[in-house]
Amino acid sequence: MIHSTLYRKTSRTFLALMITGIFLALSLPVHAAHDAIGNRSIKPIPGTKHEMAHDFQQDAERFYDFIGIVDDVQREGIVVGDSYMKFAPNAKVSGARNGAWVGIVLNDDGEAVLCEPYTKTSR
Repeated sequence: MIHSTLYRKTSRTFLALMITGIFLALSLPVHAAHDAIGNRSIKPIPGTKHEMAHDFQQDAERFYDFIGIVDDVQREGIVVGDSYMKFAPNAKVSGARNGAWVGIVLNDDGEAVLCEPYTKTSR
């Protein structure tokens, strides 16, 4: 009886030592790799710069020649902010209705070639 109790205590101790040894053996390479790397940051991609925030509204304002609220839509043109713009042949028009915000791209002749809905973002 004493022999089996001693065997159980010895086997439990041996098992605990084995688990501890395996844990240490597996965690040492991880710590060594972390120490070798240290607190280095990720290298930036050449030719790029990091921007904290991007202003999409500013991009839209650069894309459109005219942004405003539609006062009137006619077959030949559109009135936006008290300015009349004639539609160019094959102009693409969508979302143009009274009271709606639109962005307009003009050609060299001052005719609207693109008129589409514009969402004004709040700052």
